[in-house]
Amino acid sequence: MIVLILLVGLLTSLMGCENRIDDFTAGKLESLCQVSIPVCQTRVTCLIDEDHFISGDFPGSSAVLLYAEHPKNRLKIKLLLSEEVYPGTELLIRLYDVGCVSSQEKRVADRDIFLLAGEDQILDFEFEFNGLGDHLIEIFSDMNAHYQMIVDIQPQFAQE
Repeated sequence: MIVLILLVGLLTSLMGCENRIDDFTAGKLESLCQVSIPVCQTRVTCLIDEDHFISGDFPGSSAVLLYAEHPKNRLKIKLLLSEEVYPGTELLIRLYDVGCVSSQEKRVADRDIFLLAGEDQILDFEFEFNGLGDHLIEIFSDMNAHYQMIVDIQPQFAQE
């Protein structure tokens, strides 16, 4: 009987996790990361846009390619954490300009990343950037967790 109760509890928590992921990625397809595109003296295997999400695992790093359709943009990157094992203390997201001449980054250091994510386990980062074309996004963390990443790109038009 106890085994049955534990099994039902485990299945319920797993279903809750799946529902949370489904809610987070609603209407988006998973990018299968099966390409090989040269950018910034490296190669990326994943493309991301507003219609797709990527899944990955920390610790470690990953690189994705984002195409900007407008010359001036606001980018929101959201990470949903799951299968949290160890919170780590560092997270870095770096966004490169077209041509990789310059970059900007958001860094979390010396903080419990799971606590920072809060009860919804979502981390939000925002960038304003210029440049029509391909932009490399690099992500690194020492936490041990699974994640889904989505982006929202808003064109910024000049005020007249």
